[in-house]
Amino acid sequence: MNETRQKPIKIVHTFAKVIVVIVLLLGCIRSYGEYLNWAAAKDAQAFCGEIEIGSDITLSIANFQKEIGFVKIEGGKSSIRHFGFPNLPELAPKDGHTFKFPGFLMVDAYCEVSLDQNGKVISKRSSVYKPLKI
Repeated sequence: MNETRQKPIKIVHTFAKVIVVIVLLLGCIRSYGEYLNWAAAKDAQAFCGEIEIGSDITLSIANFQKEIGFVKIEGGKSSIRHFGFPNLPELAPKDGHTFKFPGFLMVDAYCEVSLDQNGKVISKRSSVYKPLKI
């Protein structure tokens, strides 16, 4: 009689352990995702902070592409993490460039730079885009 009583208790304990492991795993995934989003935002802020008002944007573009490991091939496509005129003019205004820092689950941080007619930086700002509310 004791064995039949202990069997349901064992099942409940095993089920509780599985639930605890699942909750801990989901918590770890969410924490890591929040860290990735925080790091992307900090990277965007740091990159924007390095760009000086009045400077030429070409040096910043070259530094960014070197940092992400992008090598432009003649006649090849542009980097998906940097867009600006004349590359992808439908995504960036003629007088600006946008640098993308990917986070977790479609959360991205951006550094947006506005230019004058001579290609000199007149303003900059960093932002985070969160399409999902998690």
